[in-house]
Amino acid sequence: MIKMNQENKEKTIINCRKTGNGASTTVVEEFDSSIRILNRSKSGNHWDEEVTFMSNDAYVIVQDISNSQKHRCYKLCADGTTISASCREDDCPL
Repeated sequence: MIKMNQENKEKTIINCRKTGNGASTTVVEEFDSSIRILNRSKSGNHWDEEVTFMSNDAYVIVQDISNSQKHRCYKLCADGTTISASCREDDCPL
């Protein structure tokens, strides 16, 4: 499950990870937004990404892969809405 903290309309914090077992949560696409990495763990496997939306049309797509290799994509929009979908490894429907 993806954890997001909506600070305000323009910024969101995404808790990211990349484990040795194939699990990961990362931003894979962005439109009209900037991303800054915060709070990286000592192992480097966990970190936070601060997304700053530059316009009302801005969005990011986050891909979340579980330890069992199930893929989910989340489209996080500047207006605070979230759209989710199941996806394949190389094809996100969002």
